[in-house]
Amino acid sequence: MSSIAKNIKNIISKQARVPTLVDGDVEFGQSSAILEYLEEKYPEPSLLPKEKENRAWVRYISQIIIGDMHSVMNYSSVVTYLKEVCLLDSAQIKNWYHHWLKQGFDALEGLMSKGSDSKIFCWGEQPTIADLCLIPQIYNAFRFDFSMDNYPSLMRIYTHCSTLPCFEKAKPENQADYPST
Repeated sequence: MSSIAKNIKNIISKQARVPTLVDGDVEFGQSSAILEYLEEKYPEPSLLPKEKENRAWVRYISQIIIGDMHSVMNYSSVVTYLKEVCLLDSAQIKNWYHHWLKQGFDALEGLMSKGSDSKIFCWGEQPTIADLCLIPQIYNAFRFDFSMDNYPSLMRIYTHCSTLPCFEKAKPENQADYPST
């Protein structure tokens, strides 16, 4: 195991959840806080449009994903609760997960197909915070056998982003701490 992988495995957020950012002596979690920190520390290329109305739009898209979808689905503590307290079986948990994916993706598809400045990304001509939030959710949808057939705008964005080296490098299976089994 590489020294990077060893260091990553020893880092756990105070909530025992991912993601956790470690940048020198700075260590904290929560997707939106991490993305805002990166935008402020490394402003070029920007992850937000220049105009404040467009910045708000990108944050709106991002918060649908972070607040309404990601937070109820991506934590083992949620699955553990559903299994151990709610006594749901695997099929019921999958249906629960699909419910939240559908609700979020329906809203996002409506925004992407009608109201946004979306072409190849969630907003504009370069990746934004919204794309950094969307791509992992679609990746997870595939992991949980959720059909993306009803989401052509989202799939157009996903397909384009998947061609970019930065998104390829960010895939879970390309991380040093990804389980080898």
